[in-house]
Amino acid sequence: MARSERLILNMLPQPIATRLRAGERTIADDYPSVTVLFADIVGFTPLAARLTAHDVIEVLSGLFSAFDELVEARGVEKIKTIGDAYLAVGGIGDPGDDHAGRVVGLGLDMLEEAARHVVLDQPVQLRIGVHTGPAVGGVIGSRKFAFDLWGDTINVASRLQAQASPGLVHISESTWELLRGRCDGKAEGEHALRGHAPVRTFAVTGLRGPTRGADVGRERRPAAG
Repeated sequence: MARSERLILNMLPQPIATRLRAGERTIADDYPSVTVLFADIVGFTPLAARLTAHDVIEVLSGLFSAFDELVEARGVEKIKTIGDAYLAVGGIGDPGDDHAGRVVGLGLDMLEEAARHVVLDQPVQLRIGVHTGPAVGGVIGSRKFAFDLWGDTINVASRLQAQASPGLVHISESTWELLRGRCDGKAEGEHALRGHAPVRTFAVTGLRGPTRGADVGRERRPAAG
């Protein structure tokens, strides 16, 4: 039973797992405000072509396992990995508990962690995009359960990640406004996103103020320059 419990919590956010155990069969929720993070490894496809299959899995497993620990420390939820991309969200269980700060703090943590992982004599670099807005979430499948998110907020976070500069957390104006006065960084101007109106964005290099978790009180990375 204990192992089964751990497996469920590894696959699903705790509030969702609790509802499934209670017998709820159809889980579909509207979230008025969540903060979504997409991260991927810069240049991973050509990098993987130079590695053995064993080494590819070892790199991803080591990095993503470290990210899982950071997610837990920040009190947010990992949703899934897609190839070399990592998707996490804040605001599912406690929407009023500074989910924007916790997710941006997670992004900064991930950048530092990635730099500690060296592959072919080069530190790993990430592109990270973050956006805050409404989303729909739910459990799909009847044998292999999976919790996922849908909506424009997820698409925007993905587009911001694709346009991010390595080593920075690229966030939308909606996330920036929630963190006004707490972010070190600079305006990036408007970005035209595929299938979306232009979005004003910001590059974050540091965050001030507590955001819950192991790193509270030491939000670091002063602004560049």
